[in-house]
Amino acid sequence: MIERILEKSFRTLLEKTFDDIMNYQKQEEVKSFKQDAERIKSELLTAVDTYAPSPDLEDFLVAGIDGSGTPVFMRFDDVRVHLFSSASVVLKTGVDDGRVMHSIDESLLSEIFDGRPQPLVDTHWHSGENDDTRKKMAESIEHFYPIKDLPAIVLPFFRDISNGKIKTFADLSRSKYSSYTKDLSSMESLISRGQYLSNDTVHDELRKVFEYSAARSLLDSDIPIKYLLLDGALSTFIHYARGYPSMPSGFILRDICQRARERETVVCAISKDHTVPF
Repeated sequence: MIERILEKSFRTLLEKTFDDIMNYQKQEEVKSFKQDAERIKSELLTAVDTYAPSPDLEDFLVAGIDGSGTPVFMRFDDVRVHLFSSASVVLKTGVDDGRVMHSIDESLLSEIFDGRPQPLVDTHWHSGENDDTRKKMAESIEHFYPIKDLPAIVLPFFRDISNGKIKTFADLSRSKYSSYTKDLSSMESLISRGQYLSNDTVHDELRKVFEYSAARSLLDSDIPIKYLLLDGALSTFIHYARGYPSMPSGFILRDICQRARERETVVCAISKDHTVPF
């Protein structure tokens, strides 16, 4: 009974804290918007001329994804709980009806993400004891990413890098990667930087995968997205000795790029510096 009372009290306290944060943020946003609106009108704009509807300009859809999170959302018996969130938006250019860059129906987005509202929210935890970090990371990645068939994520990287010679695990075992075949057979073994898994490293990897999972869901939908904007670099870090991505996010980014090519979608990175792989 005491546990139930404490749980209810804790939940109520959290809800109150979040309400305070959201109310404060809304007030600050309104205040900042008023200041920016006046500054834009007085200093930056004289007039805005919109393009008239034209049969020469075809409308298209642009999707954007951004994520956030905290590596220490809370502690429970010395276990750190990570919080992840991502928000997706799909905009129509709106040349045909004059509604420039307006959002598609939110119900369509909800269907894409199995009825979950935006922003998407999820958690991860690992104790750091008994060497459970890689195991729990792998479980979270498998939970986040909508593609559960590991060979479908791993093998295409080697198919590309070998010019089509490696298509199966049997091909892999006969290649220069033969000694790593076992290490490529499970999500846990894809995390090859096991000795460097600090709390921040774990969080950064899972945050990327969480955002990539939203991207993959958008690309698998029936919505014909022309441009997909990701807030982050299109970089894949290759293990210096093994010659393949040192973390699962590298394989997953390549999976997104392939799916985008199939859908004829342009993936854009909003980043100061990146490589464009594959």
